[in-house]
Amino acid sequence: MVYQIICNADGSWRRFSYLSQAVERLHGCTVEAALADPAVIYNQVIPEDRALLAEAESAALRTLSHLNIDVRLRLPDGRLCWHNLVSAPRILDDGNIIWDGIELDITDRKQAEEALNQSRATILSVFEVAPVGICLMQNRRYACANKYWCETFGYPEDALIGKSTRMLYESDEEWERVGNELYGSLRTAGIATAETRLRRRDGVFRDVIVTAAPISPEHPAQGTVAIIRDVTDNKKADA
Repeated sequence: MVYQIICNADGSWRRFSYLSQAVERLHGCTVEAALADPAVIYNQVIPEDRALLAEAESAALRTLSHLNIDVRLRLPDGRLCWHNLVSAPRILDDGNIIWDGIELDITDRKQAEEALNQSRATILSVFEVAPVGICLMQNRRYACANKYWCETFGYPEDALIGKSTRMLYESDEEWERVGNELYGSLRTAGIATAETRLRRRDGVFRDVIVTAAPISPEHPAQGTVAIIRDVTDNKKADA
């Protein structure tokens, strides 16, 4: 929707001087009704976002810069939706202000973002509470590790970020062997497993099975997720 608003300097008086026909689809009212009474549209903005909109307008006026803000509206049919407002102020010779702007319905985008955030939150919760060591790596450097992994090897997460995975291996040769075994299989099968020994912070070695897979098979540069299972006690029991 394209619109133009004229108001006085303190914003106590304002009206629409132009509205495109899209107002009927976006706000459920006619152009004539909104031109006659701007409250038909302004009252649809929920109170919390009305205050945010007023603050954004004041900031844009102080610097004569563009306003770009997302606000929530309650439409006449009861639906709650998100609209994006982009506008720019012009100060007239008589002190009044003109706002030329565009308004878009971004409800679908906001809902998709919310669903994605919820999915990320769920994945993060699983990552943190999983009873197995999980770490993310980029170019065989640690990007993050879960609580179980840190407790198993005795390292706080901030001591790992950016460090090479070589720090846990007994030798360069073993580090290279595991890397070749894992990444060679990743390229062909998409998932790989290797058995090795990793050194805890206290110097004690633990027997582990490492299972790795790319975060995104289509974009290998995003890194690799590795699940590390400590099998030391199992091996001792078998022996």
